[in-house]
Amino acid sequence: MLIIVPSIFENICYLFADESSALTGEKFGGTGFLVHRRSESGRRFVYAGTNKHVIDEGFTTIRVNRTDGGDPDIISPSKLDWIPHKDGADVFWAYVDEPEKYCFEGINVSHFLRKDDLKPTHTIEPSAVNVGGDVYMVGRFSGSPGKLTNRPVVRSGIVSQFPDPLEPISYSSTIDPQEAFLVEMHSIEGFSGSPVFHTQVGLTSFLSVSTVLERFYNIPVPELEFDPSDNPIRLIGIDAGGCRPWQATQVRDNGVPYPCQYEVQSHSGFAIVIPCWKIEELLLQDTLAQWIQEANDKPAIEQDAK
Repeated sequence: MLIIVPSIFENICYLFADESSALTGEKFGGTGFLVHRRSESGRRFVYAGTNKHVIDEGFTTIRVNRTDGGDPDIISPSKLDWIPHKDGADVFWAYVDEPEKYCFEGINVSHFLRKDDLKPTHTIEPSAVNVGGDVYMVGRFSGSPGKLTNRPVVRSGIVSQFPDPLEPISYSSTIDPQEAFLVEMHSIEGFSGSPVFHTQVGLTSFLSVSTVLERFYNIPVPELEFDPSDNPIRLIGIDAGGCRPWQATQVRDNGVPYPCQYEVQSHSGFAIVIPCWKIEELLLQDTLAQWIQEANDKPAIEQDAK
């Protein structure tokens, strides 16, 4: 069973075409989420993020549920300046000005997956991400999206393939092939921009898997100091949509199938997940870094909304 930290749901954004659409739940686009980092002085800086293709389609207003149970916060494009990744990754992020006005925190960037967290399949560590590892996604389901408030759903799956910059994945005629995870998990309209998390190895599963590896495969597993209550969030990336390869169709003549000239897009069951390090690259780009410096130079104010 997945044990999901409640704060994850509190940091999910829904994207809309404008403020009036956000109020009524109409003309909705993809999903997004909030992250934060703190400066050395302790100040909190919050960013909102989603996919580039969601912003390109005109969905630039975000709606976030308030942690105090009040009406959702709606942040218009006038308060957000969306910035693309300089190398074309399918991510767009914005610095949220004056986050103390809103009732949200943001997922700490310390929970981002790093490249060196990717491990061979037989490596069993609490922080390791392996092919075959369990993951889950939290985002908007267009069949039950929530009209007046965000009602994100959870979908689960496994890591099927690690990203490889030399083997980018193509999933759209309007988006360059991307360095991305392949995750066996359905992604349909509305989920674009959803955060995807790795399910951390628990004590029970660690002991079970390590026993199998040592007893049946003669693979030694090091002893670890493991606190079963320690189940940190590990964000592996952002969902960019489903992998929908083209497939030749067939017609039947007297019950005998034969190929025809048409192709249709099939649903492979795989989701494309842009890795966290692409988000980190964007957050460190000149424009966002300059905003952070300017904000940090302002007189200190209470940053945490309660």
